This record gives sequence, structure tokens and C-alpha cells, in this order.
Amino acid sequence: MPMIFEEFRLGEFDIPVTAVDCSGNEAHGAVTLAVVDFQLPMDEGWNVRSSPIAVGTSWGQMKSMGEGLMYEAVVMWDAEHGQWVEPSSGSVMAPLQAYYIAMSERDQIGLIMSRQPTAPPQRPLYVGWNLIGVAPYVDSLGRIGIDEALYSVYEAPGGLPGWLVTMSIDDYLWYMEGFWYNGIPLDKPWYEKLFEQDGWITFVADDDWKWMTSGGGYWLFMDNDDILGGYSYTPFPWELVAP
Repeated sequence: MPMIFEEFRLGEFDIPVTAVDCSGNEAHGAVTLAVVDFQLPMDEGWNVRSSPIAVGTSWGQMKSMGEGLMYEAVVMWDAEHGQWVEPSSGSVMAPLQAYYIAMSERDQIGLIMSRQPTAPPQRPLYVGWNLIGVAPYVDSLGRIGIDEALYSVYEAPGGLPGWLVTMSIDDYLWYMEGFWYNGIPLDKPWYEKLFEQDGWITFVADDDWKWMTSGGGYWLFMDNDDILGGYSYTPFPWELVAP
């Protein structure tokens, strides 16, 4: 697996296909194949998603990959100016930043991890509500405890209080995906698509232990400006649990 991670080509490919019928007539075409590291399933309507690690493809590339992402809108919350903004086509899905993605139908967003060395991520947080994702340790990438995830913003510079409230968005999505031809299911394996994030509200003084799920999003209320730090980086070992 480490060799595949380093050397296997990822991205979008057009595979030439030739079909021949019983009379010898030929038809030529191409099949578009998208090869990614892992996928984040999304339901019809609004979803909140994030990447747990640095991504090597832009939003424009992810939206058009394969048959195209069945989305209607993608926005992120600009806490500094208190407004929703749309990420540019050339920008990347940055770790620690969550996005609201409106889907016209169920689909999966394919993530290709950066093959370049990256340092653990960090991003500024501002007074008031911020929309964040988490970047757990690279050997798990499944979930992380809230105390570990938010340790860097527990206390703001100058000994001032940092985060006060965290809201987790309740999101449970499970379905099976298979292959059909002319309305008939093909005798091929079916694939399970699962995303689960518990819904809760917790305060900095609470003793309750909460888990934060990578790939999801959280609303975080800050009492003072600070910088949130994550723990993932590339290159990384492939022994991980994909979200």
C-alpha cells in the first residue's frame, strides 16, 4: 500500500472502448474513470463536509471529475466578515475548513490526497461562530476527542478564554450503490456508503467526552481570536481508517 500511495496515478482518465456486435460492426467510444483515495458520501439537499488532510485537487477538478459531482451550490462561512462565500474554482478543500454543499441527488465527493510534503494545518478563528472541520492524527483519520481537537484554542493569546461552545451537526447517511443496465441490476458487488456524525452541543466547562468525526463539520463559538491547529500531514502511512 505505501508503494501504491506513492506511485499509483490518481485523477481522471478517458479509457478507449471498442464494442463489436455479432455481425462484426464496431462502435468506438470512451469510458471516463476517476481514481481517488477515498470518497465522502452526500445526500440530496445540504451536507456539511470537510477534508481531514491536504487535498491535491482543486474544487473545479473535484466538481467535474468522473461523471461530475451532482451539486447545486458550495459555500463556506467567512467568520472574519460574517458572510457566506463561494470558494473559487481554483482553490482547494483545505483541512480544518468545513463547507456546506447542496446536492441535487445522492453522490460522493472524491478526494485525492496531496503527494507533496505538507505541514500540519492551521487556520485563524475569529470572535463568534466559526465553521470548522477536524484533522486527526494520520494513523487514524477516523475521529478525534474534542479536547485534543480543540486544545490549541482552549486559551487565546494573553491568557484570554478561547472557545466557549461547540455544536455538532447530526448527520447519518447510509445506502447501497450498485450497477444497473436498462433498469436491470447487474450481477456485480454492491457498495456500502456510510457517513455518521452525532448531533450535540457542548460547552468548554462540560465534563462530557465528545468525539469529533473527520469529514464532517462543526460550529465553534470563540470568545477571542485564536489559531486552530490540526495534526494531519503528508506524506503519511496508508494504514488509516477512511471517514
